[in-house]
Amino acid sequence: MGGERLTSEFAWELKRQMDLMGGKNGLNPRGRFISDDFLQLLFTPENLRQRLQDFESVLSKRVQYEEFIKKRAKRVYAILILLDESSRILEFKEGGVDDARLFGVSEDDFSKCFCTKEKLREIPQLEGLVDKFYEMQWVFPPTLSSTETLFFDAKFFRFPFTTEPKWIGCGAIGHVYEVEIGPGYIKPSNYFQAVSILSVEPILRELLSLIRKGYESCIQENQKRRLW
Repeated sequence: MGGERLTSEFAWELKRQMDLMGGKNGLNPRGRFISDDFLQLLFTPENLRQRLQDFESVLSKRVQYEEFIKKRAKRVYAILILLDESSRILEFKEGGVDDARLFGVSEDDFSKCFCTKEKLREIPQLEGLVDKFYEMQWVFPPTLSSTETLFFDAKFFRFPFTTEPKWIGCGAIGHVYEVEIGPGYIKPSNYFQAVSILSVEPILRELLSLIRKGYESCIQENQKRRLW
């Protein structure tokens, strides 16, 4: 029973973090997100050990599951908790389904930091859960690039902003906003080395591409000085 209580606390903490970030950037619901740093603080060895005691009575196996989540499957476990399917983490470990397999990011292909429905359908551990898992994964925003245009699912994409967008002026193809992006969500180019506060101008094309497909109404709002 202690593990069940802790899972409820995990879910509450995750949802509270989403609400907190959405409140900071003023982009509810598109600004509600969870960072990997937050998961690192939430999923401590002690918390995970208490949670897993409801699923596995053998201590040595609990330690193995704990290490699997802590080192390889924090995102997966968080998504399953938010979907009220946390017990599936045991099947994920046995099948070797971890964060790297689903959300692995290569040096040259940033678009691989989210998982397509086609790929999710190939994972038997997600039977009956593909659509919900696909939608929930976006609470962890993909990595953006400052040097190339990327395309994501505009219906579910979350903006990893830690401040409200501040209108600066008009750019070549639209309005320019200044925002603070959470650490680790954009790889700086030679011109933007390790910046956290920057103009939206360098990534305006990326943001427009995110909303272009199926979000023409948002583009119309842009004419009213409101991109989001």
